[in-house]
Amino acid sequence: MAGTTTLSSAVRTNLLSLQSTANALAKTQERLATGLKVNSALDDPTAFFTASSLNSRANDLSRLQDFVGNSVQTLKAADEGIQAITKLVESAEATARQALNSAGTTASSTGTLDTTATTSFDFASTATATGNVDLDGAGAFDFAATNTGTGVTVNATNFDDFEATTTGSNVAGLSGSVDIVGDTAVTAGQTLTIDLDGGGASTITLGAGNVNTEAALISAIDGIVGAGATSIDGSGAITITTQNGEDLTLGGTGLANLGLTAGPFVAENTLGISNGDTFTVDAGSGSPTTITFGTGAGEVNTLAEFDAALEAVDGVTASVDGSNNLVIATTNGEDLALAAGTGTPLTELGITAGTTTASNSFGIENGDTFTVQVGAAAAQTVTFGADGGSGEVNTLAELEAALDGFTDVTASVDGTTGFLSITADGGDLTIAEGTNTPLADLGLTAGATTADTTATSGIAYGDSFSVQVGSAAATTITFGSSTGQVDTGDELLAALNAIDNVSATVTDDGFLKVEATNGEDLTIAEGTNTPAATLGLSVATTEAAANTERAAFATQFNELRSQIDQLAADASYNGNNLLAGDSLSVSFNEDSSSTLTVTGVNFNSNGLGIDTAVDTFQKDSDINAALADLTTATSSLRAQSSKFGSNLSVVETRQDFTKNLINVLETGAANLTLADTNEEGANLLALQTRQQLSSTSLSLASQADQNVLRLF
Repeated sequence: MAGTTTLSSAVRTNLLSLQSTANALAKTQERLATGLKVNSALDDPTAFFTASSLNSRANDLSRLQDFVGNSVQTLKAADEGIQAITKLVESAEATARQALNSAGTTASSTGTLDTTATTSFDFASTATATGNVDLDGAGAFDFAATNTGTGVTVNATNFDDFEATTTGSNVAGLSGSVDIVGDTAVTAGQTLTIDLDGGGASTITLGAGNVNTEAALISAIDGIVGAGATSIDGSGAITITTQNGEDLTLGGTGLANLGLTAGPFVAENTLGISNGDTFTVDAGSGSPTTITFGTGAGEVNTLAEFDAALEAVDGVTASVDGSNNLVIATTNGEDLALAAGTGTPLTELGITAGTTTASNSFGIENGDTFTVQVGAAAAQTVTFGADGGSGEVNTLAELEAALDGFTDVTASVDGTTGFLSITADGGDLTIAEGTNTPLADLGLTAGATTADTTATSGIAYGDSFSVQVGSAAATTITFGSSTGQVDTGDELLAALNAIDNVSATVTDDGFLKVEATNGEDLTIAEGTNTPAATLGLSVATTEAAANTERAAFATQFNELRSQIDQLAADASYNGNNLLAGDSLSVSFNEDSSSTLTVTGVNFNSNGLGIDTAVDTFQKDSDINAALADLTTATSSLRAQSSKFGSNLSVVETRQDFTKNLINVLETGAANLTLADTNEEGANLLALQTRQQLSSTSLSLASQADQNVLRLF
């Protein structure tokens, strides 16, 4: 063979070309036969294995679609079950309402008293408390707070200009001296400094060439403090007095040799009030006003200025009484508050600091209170004070108006005696002190005054009876004039009709009829005294008879309840019942990393809270309880239907997504491996032509080699 046969170059080249063409032709024929351009890993490893992976995942997802489809049907079965159960619940509700509309045998009691008679509920009665003090005086109720000083004479002289004064010790040789340095212990160059109100010290230098005589010293000090400020007595004692109310401070190196001390010396008047002393005054405003003593702007230096400053405070007046005592009072009926500030000016004026309560001529103080109560009604309060806008009483007219404004209370003042009378209409009258003792000041006695409150029928205020329907709590009806009590026939009817499941009417002959409207027993019992018996009502328990129609409706109700149980048990698919407590887990991808868990519910009658009909629906309360259960069940069904609907939407969405994803995966795999038949057909035709040409070329090459044979 190949090793012993030698081919020419031309033959070998044409042979190789023919072999290559044959291989290409075989590959093209394979692609056309299979429709794939990648038939094995040898063709294109990357495309082959990628396409294989995509096809595998598409196959896995395709198998999951069957399980997802079952899940969809399970959810649809549960939803259909809920819709059907809802219809049964609605039917049960209609049955219960029919039972409720079928009136049971009514338990009732009819009285024997003619309640339409005009005197049946005539509780006309009054209780009156009368004082013993003549209140009919002009201004008798005007409130004022007064603080009067004691032990201090207050007049214009006491408010002389404020001055600071100091008198030194005796200095031998100073009086009449013509040579201070030579006559005293003062040495040349020593100084005396004077400071007025801290405004800065002025210096006097002592000795020859400066101030060295008694007259020169007096002149120098007067030049600083003011004319006439300085004097030196025969013993050589220096007296210095400020002229304009300033405080005085002395200093300097010659101070001791002149017999003087440093100070400071505070300016004050003859009462002992110092310059700068303060106190505050308030007449109920809550913002105290400060009074400042002194000679500065806005300060008080004279009695006239002091009076003007107090009069300028809102609600305050000031005066000096016949004993020269200072009197500070309020004019607005409010309390007076005085408080010390700097120093002790109030003490110097004889005034005691503190709050003085406003009062009137009867001794009633601002803020005093008393209460008025009629029967068992809430007590009503009268408050004395000057602030009429807030309901306080400041005059006799305001007191009468306040009492007349109370429920069932009237007030009057006797025109002859001036005594105050308070009358309660329809109940006992109780008056009581509140703050302090204003009742005693008015001549009234605190305590209770009993009223006669018995009607012509024999029923009295405070009498009561009770009405009870079935096992409900008994309701008490109380006769009286207070809020919530019964004072007339109409009010009695209204109070009875306000009781749940009770109807009260008046028969044609005027008798009171009380009924239980829900089919339950009616119980009437006496409370205080015997008003029910007086009305002719049966004080006992009246039973209601059974209603056969309601019993029939109760049977229908129970049958529908059983149908709900059966339907809930039948709402399964492929062995899974979401209405019987089963749960459903749905996987959406091949490795189960994407799932949805649907939790089932127990939607039989017990799970929905629908109980069997109680006592064959004879009581309205039992029917209403059943209707409430059905309403709750309907809400639960609607809510769960919404949840299942949401779950179904999720599952169907994922089902459609997976279907489309499978198509994407398979399309991607096909794009990697499918052959283009048009292209491969063209290739086949070209390769066949090339094969024919290669065969011809090989034949021609072989003929060249055969020419050698002609030589032999």
